[in-house]
Amino acid sequence: PTVKPTATPSGNAGQNVNLNGKKAFTIAGYQLALGLTRDEVNTVLGSLKTDVKRTAKSPQGFDVIAFRAGGNDTDKSFDEKYSTYILIYLKDDIVVGISGNASSMNFDGTVSYRTPAGTLVSNGWVDVDWYKTTAGNAAAYSKDVDNATIIAFADAYGDNRVYSIQIFNNAYSIADMTQCTETTLPMNYSADVLTEMETETFEILNAYLVNTGVRDADVKAIRKNTKVSNVARAYSKKIADGRQTDAADVERDSAQIKTALENAGISLSGKERYWGERIMIGNMDAIGFANSAIESERSRSNLINTYYGLCGIGASVYTESAGKAVYYPNMVIDFIDKISAL
Repeated sequence: PTVKPTATPSGNAGQNVNLNGKKAFTIAGYQLALGLTRDEVNTVLGSLKTDVKRTAKSPQGFDVIAFRAGGNDTDKSFDEKYSTYILIYLKDDIVVGISGNASSMNFDGTVSYRTPAGTLVSNGWVDVDWYKTTAGNAAAYSKDVDNATIIAFADAYGDNRVYSIQIFNNAYSIADMTQCTETTLPMNYSADVLTEMETETFEILNAYLVNTGVRDADVKAIRKNTKVSNVARAYSKKIADGRQTDAADVERDSAQIKTALENAGISLSGKERYWGERIMIGNMDAIGFANSAIESERSRSNLINTYYGLCGIGASVYTESAGKAVYYPNMVIDFIDKISAL
């Protein structure tokens, strides 16, 4: 008689492929490159059940593979599940962009995790206007190498070293990939795209917290809670419905945030309770929103605050149509302390 297997196959481990002269973007051992096919990417990433691997759409209309190594591995700590995070953008099944978030990554020997911003400047990198800190200082730097535009994000309010690297085919301009008001790409913010953008933002932020260690807590990563996310989404939708384009105009005070959370059934009574909120408007995608949160001194302070252990994220979009549609995506991130009764 046929014996049924007692366990589900775990899938195939990743295996690097011949890049045939393409410049390697190596992220935690996964060797990727612009110009790879979807099949080649799937070979490199593998199909282990212990990994998180999603397919989705980006706001720019690209196919996306979101990959979190070990994200489903019950033997890994919560932090380890977020330490390697990769986003791969494909057009017609060919890689046109990659975002790397890991403590070991290098693009063609040009830039690595923890490269000092000063080294980039000395080597001719230029700061990216879109990614300035709230104080107006550089927080991201770009350089073109062959067919790739590289953006290296530095922790400007931390050690000013690179924590995230994005590359994309330079057939697309930096404005195409970062600025909703300037892009020539056919943007799409469907409900599924917005939900994926929330998830990707959360994953990039946790990769940052885990790899840099800037949050002085035993567990560096924060957890996302459904109730808190529903509060964030409700306010995000209200911002979009109100056609708001400036975050400063829609900030809520502490009492308003508390009321919104408590109305959702989240108890914040008792001594020394903590909650907070950050609102961002106008970034194009998860890469933009996550890095903008890190480049804002106040947002970063919330993110690394050890009193907070849970967050919720909500995203919506206001579409201004006068000829070509212009989009104003917004994102609300709510934070509450670890002991909040949910």
